[in-house]
Amino acid sequence: LNIRTSLIGPSLAKNTLFDKVFTSNKIKGYKNYIFNGVTNLELSNIIIHIINFKKFHFGTIHVSGEKISKYDLIKKIKKQFNLKLKVEKEITNIPIKRVLKSSKLLKSFNLKINNWDDMILDLKKYNVQK
Repeated sequence: LNIRTSLIGPSLAKNTLFDKVFTSNKIKGYKNYIFNGVTNLELSNIIIHIINFKKFHFGTIHVSGEKISKYDLIKKIKKQFNLKLKVEKEITNIPIKRVLKSSKLLKSFNLKINNWDDMILDLKKYNVQK
């Protein structure tokens, strides 16, 4: 089983967007850069669910959440963690849409993926603070 996704969350390398939100005073958030990944904590929970479900598939499944702009995602992280961060709204020259469909995952494993507010709150509860 291959899992294809896009992640956001803390990393050991400390060089992700999530890490930069905690270490910067000011950050650019692109309003027309859309993606629908999940947090690394949400992905961990999904993988545990798949293992416990004991129904493995051949091929690739997509793991994705709700569509969100990078700008809106940064604003949600800022609000949830009560950060003093200036978020500058930017527009890319060419709109970017990095979106996956996870209907095969949801159907095959009887799974529900949390919304962004819940995923970010879960990170906070898990004590992911800088």
